[in-house]
Amino acid sequence: MYDHFTDRARKVMQLANQEALRFNHEYIGTEHVLLGLIKEGSGVAAHVLKNLDMDLRKIRQEVERLVQSGPDLEIKGKLPQTPRAKTVIKYAVEEARHLNHDYVGTEHILLGLLREDEGVAAQVLTNLGLKLEWVREEVLNLVRGAGETSERSQPNESHATEASMYVYERFTDRARKVMQLANREAQRFNHEYIGSEHILLGLIEEGGGVAAHVLKNLDVDLSKARHEVEKLVQSGPDKVPMVKLPQMPGAKKVIEYTMEEARKLNHNYVGTEHILLGLLRHQEGVAAEVFKNLGLQLDNVREMVLNLLDDGTQQSEVGERGAARGPLPATRINVAESRSEVGERGAARGAFFWSVAVLVLSLIALAGSLLLSIGLGLKACPLCFYQRSFVMGIFAVQAIGLVAGRAKGGFLCLLSLPLAAAGLGVAAFHEYLVLNGTLECPGGLFELGTAPAQSLAAFIVLSVVTALGAWAARSEHRSRRLRTALAAAGLGLVLAGLSIASAPPLPPPPAAPYDPVKQPLDTCRPPFVPRR
Repeated sequence: MYDHFTDRARKVMQLANQEALRFNHEYIGTEHVLLGLIKEGSGVAAHVLKNLDMDLRKIRQEVERLVQSGPDLEIKGKLPQTPRAKTVIKYAVEEARHLNHDYVGTEHILLGLLREDEGVAAQVLTNLGLKLEWVREEVLNLVRGAGETSERSQPNESHATEASMYVYERFTDRARKVMQLANREAQRFNHEYIGSEHILLGLIEEGGGVAAHVLKNLDVDLSKARHEVEKLVQSGPDKVPMVKLPQMPGAKKVIEYTMEEARKLNHNYVGTEHILLGLLRHQEGVAAEVFKNLGLQLDNVREMVLNLLDDGTQQSEVGERGAARGPLPATRINVAESRSEVGERGAARGAFFWSVAVLVLSLIALAGSLLLSIGLGLKACPLCFYQRSFVMGIFAVQAIGLVAGRAKGGFLCLLSLPLAAAGLGVAAFHEYLVLNGTLECPGGLFELGTAPAQSLAAFIVLSVVTALGAWAARSEHRSRRLRTALAAAGLGLVLAGLSIASAPPLPPPPAAPYDPVKQPLDTCRPPFVPRR
């Protein structure tokens, strides 16, 4: 009878015999088989029950509450099965055949228990809110994960079943939370299934993963997405029990795409970013319709996710990667751990380049300014002093940030942008005074124009490079980047205005020409204007 039973399935029947003996029963009933399944604890059936949020201890307590112990008798050996227990075995074999399995595992026994709906086991599971179709769906979810291989040569739980049983083991804590929230969203809609729309809502509600970061920057919040889902799908009429719901084919396809995306990126974990990529690939799902209704281009969203991963591929959601137990197939990458969260994941290579460029340019500008004052003996006027102070500020921000390893997402360049804009504003005003004849100023380095003209040119270059560095924060949405950059530049112009307004007033023009020996042009000063 048990020729095609796996080792675990046989163990379940042995434990069922032990449970019957423990109750001093002279038979094995469906309740004993259920207790054997729970006691075995490591087969597919136990994992199915756990995945459906069934508390195994609670099931055992419920059985023990319903079943009375027999009289104290000396009962030993193998006990006979009740007719219903025999029917359970018959149904288990049928379920295995129905699923095209050439073995009978613990999952098939669980299905058989539920099919024999007049047995104590079925009554216990039904009372706890479990349905036969949910269990069958969850069994299929686990078994389909890695294919179904023949068991004739080794009647253990199949390798495919074991591998698929741990399909979520590679998920990060946040990715698992997304799936839990998707289940909760389905229950909120009174749906008896999990669809792609519920996974999308779970991604947004989770709020801390890479996917949520991207969606926030696209101005997609939970209320908007839920409103769009409500327009596309109807809520169910009856309240759904608080158990784990089966996935619709579309949701399963999303998970399949999710695993593929992680594998393509050579990641040995599955994070929220991969789930979002999986949702984007499944363009027939409700989630894809939600994206479109919110005015999002699927290709653009996908590109944004990939850009973010390019900026910080090896550190995305790594703070939770301890939950990813074991590499994906064909994966070789060794991912370093990081303390960063989503908003600061990894040093953005493009932004790092611009930060270094700003550092070098500010150092050159600062060196030139000091050379004019110390090397050539020129005296800085108040406007020159302000400009030098802004350059020093830019240099300090970039140097400290780079040494501290904080050149992330263009943040250093964004901090330096107000200083660059302020210096540019003061330099432009300084050059304006020279051009309209209000000031005369000494020549700059190598006699290539005046010192204010050289300073203006330096700040133009610094402002452009700093703005490009701030723009390299590709993890942000384009409109948000633009608003942030404009705000930073506006703040810089305010600083420039305050600097100019607080500068000491210019002295009056001299009554006589300057003595070139006693009064050389070593600082900015009002020119001599002959009287007519």
